[in-house]
Amino acid sequence: MQILFIHLSDIHFKKQINVVSNRVVKFCDSFRNLAKNAEKIFLIVSGDVSETGDIQEFKEAEIFFNKVKNDIAEYTSKNIDCVVVPGNHDCNYTSSKIHVRDACIDKINPRKHGPYNQLSFSTKGKSSTMFIKSPDLEDAREMTIAYKEKRTLTQEIGLATIALCRKDGIPEGKRIYDDLYERALRKHLGGKASQRQRKDIK
Repeated sequence: MQILFIHLSDIHFKKQINVVSNRVVKFCDSFRNLAKNAEKIFLIVSGDVSETGDIQEFKEAEIFFNKVKNDIAEYTSKNIDCVVVPGNHDCNYTSSKIHVRDACIDKINPRKHGPYNQLSFSTKGKSSTMFIKSPDLEDAREMTIAYKEKRTLTQEIGLATIALCRKDGIPEGKRIYDDLYERALRKHLGGKASQRQRKDIK
């Protein structure tokens, strides 16, 4: 049996202008003859169908996929089975749904993976994985907890600084923020920080 796999990734459909949408015919031309000889056809989309996870972006993607399916069905009289795996851009992280983002990040929890423990995490829109030996598991858990605490503290300091700027003005807010930052640097580095160290920390 001949099986044709058509693979797409990181299409990043937007609400309005989408270059990919205008290339349906060229896209289908690239595998149309192969599709005619295949007994099964799968369209696999491995992540980031949309740009921001907005529902309108998915509707644009649906129009594109339907055009592809109809084009190939008309040429080959065969159906295409679609397999879609969501990516990080396919999640809606707007302010009204900030708990969704936090829930994703908070899934940092080592899981057993053979002789090792698997630690999966997401930061700055990127996902990654590492494997941890059992003797190091407790240290990894402590680091994870410390990270969450520091992340929360950083958010609270940011909100407090904004409130201070609104109340007493930007110069006063900046002065107090810079003072807190300097103290944190000294504590972290055990003394006065050089300009290079400041840049590295930032």
